[in-house]
Amino acid sequence: MYSAGNRYRLQILDGHVSHFNWEFFDYCFNAKIIPLCLPAHSTHLLQPLDVGLFGPLHRYNSNGLDEFI
Repeated sequence: MYSAGNRYRLQILDGHVSHFNWEFFDYCFNAKIIPLCLPAHSTHLLQPLDVGLFGPLHRYNSNGLDEFI
């Protein structure tokens, strides 16, 4: 398991009700994970993030992996 040490991490959730229970939030609190819950049925509005934000991140990670291999 990856350890972030004493730093906080962000977990992005799609807003589906199946993700939300007290056991999950208790785990997040104890593991220093901040759950960001996107509104349900809003992925069509958030689609530009895939291109503008996550697209370059994916390319950067892929290029780094290619160089490592």
